[in-house]
Amino acid sequence: MRFATSALLVASCSMVAAPAETDDVSVEFESYGTYIFVPVRLNGAGPLWCILDTGARSTQINASRASAQGIKLNGSLEIGAA
Repeated sequence: MRFATSALLVASCSMVAAPAETDDVSVEFESYGTYIFVPVRLNGAGPLWCILDTGARSTQINASRASAQGIKLNGSLEIGAA
């Protein structure tokens, strides 16, 4: 499977602030094992489900998905099984 990194995806996955009259924010999510998935919009498309990983050092997106959404890539990484 081929993934590409993009700094733009990090900005696109940020949460929208709650209205000023409340501190509460509700975010839809689904969990599978130890993974948390949240719906996001990329360049107006979606929602697309992304893994929420607060400890990630980089962001990955499938290269064909990035191309379809017009996301400029700044690197690539090959991921495969042994």
